Amino acid sequence: MPATKEEVNETEAEGANLSLLTAPLSVVSVEGRVSGVLCQKMKLGEPDESGRRRPEAIEGSDFIFDADTIILAIGQQVDQQGLESALALSKWGTIEADQRTLATSVEGIFAGGDCETGPATVVEAIASARRAAVAINAYITGGDPNEACMAPAASLKRRRPKLFEIGAKPLSDEKRCHMPELAVADRNNFNEIELGYNEDTARAEAARCLQCTCHAVSDCELRRLCIRYGASTTEFKGEGQFPLFDGSPILQLDRKRCIQCHNCVHICGELEQYHVYEVDDADYPALRGENYRDSGCVSCGQCIDVCPTGALVNVQLKNHREWEINRVRTTCPLCGTGCNFDLNVKNGKVVGVTTNDDSPVNNRALCVKGRFHTDMINSPERLTTPLVRKNGVLEESTWDEALDLVAARFREIKEREGTDAFAALSSARCTNEENWLMQKFVRVVMGTNNLDHCART
Repeated sequence: MPATKEEVNETEAEGANLSLLTAPLSVVSVEGRVSGVLCQKMKLGEPDESGRRRPEAIEGSDFIFDADTIILAIGQQVDQQGLESALALSKWGTIEADQRTLATSVEGIFAGGDCETGPATVVEAIASARRAAVAINAYITGGDPNEACMAPAASLKRRRPKLFEIGAKPLSDEKRCHMPELAVADRNNFNEIELGYNEDTARAEAARCLQCTCHAVSDCELRRLCIRYGASTTEFKGEGQFPLFDGSPILQLDRKRCIQCHNCVHICGELEQYHVYEVDDADYPALRGENYRDSGCVSCGQCIDVCPTGALVNVQLKNHREWEINRVRTTCPLCGTGCNFDLNVKNGKVVGVTTNDDSPVNNRALCVKGRFHTDMINSPERLTTPLVRKNGVLEESTWDEALDLVAARFREIKEREGTDAFAALSSARCTNEENWLMQKFVRVVMGTNNLDHCART
């Protein structure tokens, strides 16, 4: 049945009985009034060349469906009133328009949306409106609409892309917001069933991205080479469904986008020596265990860096496009090794990390902390304001008040117990400069040599 699940569910909720695989043959009447519909049961035949199973009549299955009112509701069509004598129409009753400029048979009139394409989506109608706006602007200003619509800014064309027709997915994983509806018991009238969103829900729905594409579209090496050399590909035709990494919050593997280069297999086994991946019978990379944890993965992310397509992606970055990101070079603060990477900043917020080739210490190598732990920056559990205990309760304080309190308490301990009451532990996770400052503070300010280090020899 050519209807959405929502339409079917709503119809059944309101008490409609759907008689599937049933064909109406004729209207039955008694004394000039409708009394029913003569129907015939159908069955699905064998698939044809296109794979479609066409319905076939079941002999002797005719029956009469009793009815006193019959409403024909078959498909949708354009209201042609006033159009037949003015504009050229297609055999489907839609307005004929140039596929590039959307100009009709009458100069100065443009058409787009369902009246030109027939029933389609809102997104397609918006695309037609954009293309028509470019053509109309050129027409009004004395330009050539055809030439204007060939410009990159108006390149929304009604055709499927030749590059990477491989299971596109929405940019955002956010689910569609539920539309509030009138209760079924209150629908015995012509009031609107869909009640509309409140402001918060409307904003959340408007923020969902409807751009369905590969998550690596902005930095896919294979896509770049395909464009350069005019190559193309088609959708993955392998058998079975290949799920994403099971249980990994940071890595996703989608074999629909895999080109079987085995870069991930080689770098994990030969360079990192973890051997998380193996090659299955279909020549695709697969985990050695049931999930990434069982496979021995340490989440270094090296496989993401060497994947030339969107088969392996960083979950933290998959909802962001290259042109939205501002990259800021910095040094990882999580240990004293001194690895460099690029903070990916969007709208003033760090959304993830990418590596770079010219890092002197690590090149493109990173550990799980350096690559994925930027989520700590915006964690709601992170303390960004000092807390001071007052009357047994931790309350927010200023840095000056907190530091003054620490200094006063240290002074009290030093005067009461002496300098040997102090001791300090430093860490190899700090830089040399930070450790030097630590020992200087302990020796000079605290006045003690009770100082140790977790990596001392």
